[in-house]
Amino acid sequence: MRDQAGAAPTTDHLLGTSGKVVTAIPADGFGEVLLRLAGQPLKCAARSEQPVPRGAEVWVEAAPTPTSVVVRPVDR
Repeated sequence: MRDQAGAAPTTDHLLGTSGKVVTAIPADGFGEVLLRLAGQPLKCAARSEQPVPRGAEVWVEAAPTPTSVVVRPVDR
């Protein structure tokens, strides 16, 4: 319980991770994505340069605030 060996994860740890869009992201607004931070699910507000439909896989490019991220769709 008092293990102080590791630092707590921050939103910087989200950079480069993948997630799924749970609320479609319009080109001019916010949607929502489901990510994993230290193994725990985390839902964040998300922006993208292009519209991204619900269910699409995305990569996190930036985390401007603790509750929002900038993403891009994964091209496969």
